[in-house]
Amino acid sequence: MSRYLALFICFLGLLHASHAQRFRYLSYQGGDVPFQKVNQVVEDNKGFIWLGTDQGLFRFNGMRFEDFNISLESRYIKSFTRMHQDTLLFSNDSGIFKLFYKDKTPQISPWLTRELEKGQLGYPTQIFWDSQNRLWIGQLNGSVGYCRGEAGNCGMINLPGISKSSAMVFGEDQFGNIWIVVSGSGLYRFVPGENKIIRVPGYDGAQGLWIGGDRLIVAGQGIYDIRVDAHGRILTSKRKFISNTPFTYVTADGAGRFYLVSEPAIFTVDDQLLTLKAVYGSNDPHRVEQLPFSGINHLYFSSDQMQTGGTLWVSTNNSLGLLYTSYFKSVVGMAHDNVLGMAARGEQEVLISQGNVFSVNTQEKSYEQVPDLNRVTAMATFGSKSWFATAEGVIKEYNRGVLDREYNLSKRGGGIFYMKADHLGEVWFCQAPLQVPIKGIAKITRDGNIREYGEDDGFQSRILVADEGGRNELYVAGIGTTGYLFAYDREQDVFVDKSRPFPFKVSRNFEVHDLAVDQRGLVWLATTDGLLRYDTERIQRIPLGPYTLNEVRSVCAMPDGTLWLATDTSGLLHLDQDLNYVLFDEASGTPSKIAAYRSILLDKENRLWTGTAEGIVYSSVLNPRPMRTPKPVVQFLTSDSRGNGSGEFPEYGKDEEVQLQVLTVTYPGEGVRHQYKYFPADLAEEEIQDLEWTDVPVSGELRLGGLNPGQYTLRVRAQKPGGFGWSGASEQRIVIRRSWYTTPWGILLLAIGAGLFFWYGIRLWVIRKTRQLRATLISKEKELHQKEEELSSKMNTLKVQRQELKTAGVTIYLLSRLLRQIPPRATWKEVLPILCKLVELPTGMDAFELAFESGNDMRHYGFRKGQKKPQKRAKEFNEKDDLTSYVLTNKKPLIIYDIEKEAGQYINHRDHKGFHSRIYVPFGQINGAEAVLCAYGKEKNRFVQRDMTVLQILATFLSVNVVDELR
Repeated sequence: MSRYLALFICFLGLLHASHAQRFRYLSYQGGDVPFQKVNQVVEDNKGFIWLGTDQGLFRFNGMRFEDFNISLESRYIKSFTRMHQDTLLFSNDSGIFKLFYKDKTPQISPWLTRELEKGQLGYPTQIFWDSQNRLWIGQLNGSVGYCRGEAGNCGMINLPGISKSSAMVFGEDQFGNIWIVVSGSGLYRFVPGENKIIRVPGYDGAQGLWIGGDRLIVAGQGIYDIRVDAHGRILTSKRKFISNTPFTYVTADGAGRFYLVSEPAIFTVDDQLLTLKAVYGSNDPHRVEQLPFSGINHLYFSSDQMQTGGTLWVSTNNSLGLLYTSYFKSVVGMAHDNVLGMAARGEQEVLISQGNVFSVNTQEKSYEQVPDLNRVTAMATFGSKSWFATAEGVIKEYNRGVLDREYNLSKRGGGIFYMKADHLGEVWFCQAPLQVPIKGIAKITRDGNIREYGEDDGFQSRILVADEGGRNELYVAGIGTTGYLFAYDREQDVFVDKSRPFPFKVSRNFEVHDLAVDQRGLVWLATTDGLLRYDTERIQRIPLGPYTLNEVRSVCAMPDGTLWLATDTSGLLHLDQDLNYVLFDEASGTPSKIAAYRSILLDKENRLWTGTAEGIVYSSVLNPRPMRTPKPVVQFLTSDSRGNGSGEFPEYGKDEEVQLQVLTVTYPGEGVRHQYKYFPADLAEEEIQDLEWTDVPVSGELRLGGLNPGQYTLRVRAQKPGGFGWSGASEQRIVIRRSWYTTPWGILLLAIGAGLFFWYGIRLWVIRKTRQLRATLISKEKELHQKEEELSSKMNTLKVQRQELKTAGVTIYLLSRLLRQIPPRATWKEVLPILCKLVELPTGMDAFELAFESGNDMRHYGFRKGQKKPQKRAKEFNEKDDLTSYVLTNKKPLIIYDIEKEAGQYINHRDHKGFHSRIYVPFGQINGAEAVLCAYGKEKNRFVQRDMTVLQILATFLSVNVVDELR
């Protein structure tokens, strides 16, 4: 950065410039692209980006740069202008060329060349098409060429005092006046009646020009804000941001924000030219980076549904740059810390707690810390009042920013982790327990009293959250598989249990982290076991594909009937009214996929705020919902296909493979998913909806083969990462021709061939019959040999079965001897030394254990072959990760032949104790407590069903004979 630019930026700081603008960015340069310098880019009516570069004309679809230089004599493209909606003009050293589409294919044709003009046209630089169908052409010799209507009616005008110019900028105001900035020289205006161009004094050194209506913005050694009248007279002219470092380019987005280039930086300035903001890169929300662009030639906004301004393309001397906005943005300057609480206050304020409390201005996205509030864990607002709860169990009530009252609840419990103000101004809160459990919920009444709802009010466990619906119905939810949802009856001041039995399996530690009541009165529950929906009659788990069983920590019902929810570690999900979901994660601009609890908030403008483990973010758009992915483009690649792009259906032979290239024109284009389905063209729409979508390979190349003759419809859809839903489906008809042998000529040829074959067959019939008889004899001999082998195999099987019966008898005999050694009414202390012989006797066991539940653990006591001392171990009780816990919970015996293959049927993880064969037998003890008898074998398939029967007999004997409990 030059010394002058550094001084310039310091000067801007003295003007109290606000926070810098941050964009995600990409840079296309080096060996990955077929060019170095980019002079200008433009978007065509199909969404493609065209590049004018030092190496020629290229079309960019988001993934690939397509070369369109075959017909061009000069490969140095200088400038674009839009002639009509579907036609572009571009200039190079050879002249002016027209770019348009014919049958979906780009076409290039000469529009004006130096040869056609017999020397009248010099070397064109910048070009501009005005509203009166005139083309204006800047030329290297400092003159301006113009053509009226079509090429051929052209002339030239010399600029006063200009003999050479490498760059000109043209513009037209609302009155039809043509203005020109000659880079470094000044501002000029075309005088129609006199057919000349005059210099406008006072704008020496001008380099950039933007025109909107009657307003001109001229960039140079500062910014000139100019107003003109219908005659081209300047009414007012104001100069802003005077500096020794010139602005070389100026443009504006569709939202009225100006963008300025002052090498090597880009700045934005608002419509009133009050504050400059430097533009920085932020591909990671945790970082702010200097943009890697220098030698900037041009800025261009292409269409973008994210914001009115569009996507910004940066043309430079050594690269093509792309700046775009994330769906979610961070508040500039706020720490990336865990969010503990959120609340909306007033029309333009959101309160954020990260221990300290911050007030965020939702219009300016600026923030300030609220004084005297520390370790705040929950917040609520109503009217002019605000409540702040702390980790020490204290609630502070503020009225218009002044502390009005404190509630010290430290004797009742610990920190208050949730608060919600209802439509009457009563504040409901949930408090963490200390030594004594806290059941239910409490509230601060309108007169400032504390009202508790506990066990006497029907609550058997903790309540974690409360929410009020569109009809002011209040629900609370909490912990446990029963008594997890309650509705508040305001008239009776009681809670009614609305919990319903689950028709699906939930975890033992089931909790409702958050809830939302939508405008229809449906209750949405964010739980440890996914997203649930309660509709007053039933409870349902919402299918969310791979995220169905994910823990959901926050949920928010939108006014339009859609839903936002935050998963524990997968990011945000948006659900439409048909329960179709779209994932939002780091590609959408969030700093983390890990969500904070109960941290989704809709502010007064319907802008979404969400808290993560690494800070707060807000949606770039109001009433947020997924953006639309453009429809994909399907291109046929098979060389002998007919009719592509001509309005006919492409035709293929039955044995031909249909090869297609699928792409979506979007920027950036990385990571776009494509799916397809194909079906007979006459298939009913109801049946089409039932067909599954299939993923297109990442390369985008799709191959279809083995199709029967007929007409088919191919549908392809796309989804872009970063907050985009599935696109509408592109359709393409395909015709598969009948094979030649099904045509009349084919049938005739086949008939002739069949006759010749019959004649030849009769001649060889005797020879073939003899060969067949000989082959039959050999086959019978082989069959007899195979029967002998089968008989031998069956005899060996009978021997093995006899041996197994003998082994089973030995096992039963050993078990009976073992049982006789156990005295009647024995204790475990007497029984365990006897049971250790199970691994010493030839029972096939390498180890056995007795397992029982103690507190939150599963405790095991047992013996292993070769070790005399008993083995003891303990493991956390978890039926999802531990087989012993699973058997104890389900109370059914279980035999495992191969732990590697079978464990995943019952638990999430494989047991790593080294025993491939397992038997688990649950049994009851004398006092009703449950235990599990476990047998282990090192080899696979060590145990059979008879072994489990023997262990069930042993377990039954122990349950009725042992008089004390395993401890």
